[in-house]
Amino acid sequence: METYDRGMWDGVISLRPPVWTQDVLLALFVAVMQVHGTVVRNSGELVLRPLADLGNLGYVLVAASGVVVAVRRRWPVAVFVVTALISIAYYALDFPDGPGWLGLFVAIYTLTALGDGHRSLMAAGAGIVVLAACWLAQPPTSNHRPPSAGCTSESALRS
Repeated sequence: METYDRGMWDGVISLRPPVWTQDVLLALFVAVMQVHGTVVRNSGELVLRPLADLGNLGYVLVAASGVVVAVRRRWPVAVFVVTALISIAYYALDFPDGPGWLGLFVAIYTLTALGDGHRSLMAAGAGIVVLAACWLAQPPTSNHRPPSAGCTSESALRS
C-alpha cells in the first residue's frame, strides 16, 4: 500500500479564494438577493410603505443585513444581533415583505456552526424567541393597499 507523499502536492495551487474573499462575496450576494428579491416580490403592487420611503431606509436596511454577513466569522454573535435588530426595525416600520431574512439565516447558521458551543446555541435560541415575539407583537396589518374602486394606480398613490 502506498503512503501519502506530501511533497507531491507542494506545487499545487488552490483555486479556492481566501476565506475573507468568500465572506465578502457571500455578503454581496445576500445583499443583492435581498434587495432584488424584495423589489421583484412587490413590483406592480401598491404597498403602504415602499422601500424608498424615509430616505430610502428600506433599501438601506435590506442591504445592510446582507452586507454585515461579511464579518460573520469574526463576530458571529454581533452579526446575529445586528441582523436581528435590522429585521425587527424593518418590519416595525412596515416595509414590504421579501427575502430580507437571508442575512439573518446566514447569521443564525454561522452562530450555531462556528460559535463556542452551548453558549452560542443558547444565544441563537434566545434570539429566535425574541424575534418571534417581536414579529408576533406587531399589529396584523397588510402592507398592501386595498384597491380603490374606479381609481387608477396613479390616483391611488396620491391618496
